[in-house]
Amino acid sequence: MAKFAIDNAQWLSELSEPLKNDIAGIMTQVSPSDGDCLLKEGEIITRFIIVEAGTLIRTKSTGADGSPLPLDEVGAGKVTGFLHVLGHHDDDKAFANVIAGKDAKIWIVRGEDFRAIMDDPQHANEMMKMLTRLLRKSSKIVRATLRGPDVRVGGSNKTGRTLKIMCYDTTSWVKENFEPQVKKFNNEGNDIKLQMD
Repeated sequence: MAKFAIDNAQWLSELSEPLKNDIAGIMTQVSPSDGDCLLKEGEIITRFIIVEAGTLIRTKSTGADGSPLPLDEVGAGKVTGFLHVLGHHDDDKAFANVIAGKDAKIWIVRGEDFRAIMDDPQHANEMMKMLTRLLRKSSKIVRATLRGPDVRVGGSNKTGRTLKIMCYDTTSWVKENFEPQVKKFNNEGNDIKLQMD
């Protein structure tokens, strides 16, 4: 059953059978209840999650009361937390909460166990190749977005090459520290303008 989840999972489905089998051997199946917090914002991520069925919801705590702001959903065949545990240590903190939706069926892979598999040079090389393909694909998407046609921005009457990006970090220091750099970038005559709300 773990192998089925890998065979249908984003990125991982591209791996070789020996590597998929090794990963399947360290996976733990979990059927969380609706609303269970699987990864908590600000806590160190020690595992990644493969969604076999159902949906997980990523939320960001906002405001003084910590009320959740829904960011996106992670559905069947998707992976979350993977890049956080890929490194050498479990020292990367979650930028958002990951909450189980109704009827979620997931697999947990502990970072420590996954990195032990990556000690095999063949597996590590294969993982680098897969990540390189992913990076190239993502770079092409970003380039296409930046070269795309003029778009209407956020329901306003403005049109132009403005790219809105939602950042997970909503603390005031982000705006205070990034705003001067955004202004500088926009004044350099680039084809695209950045906007912070």
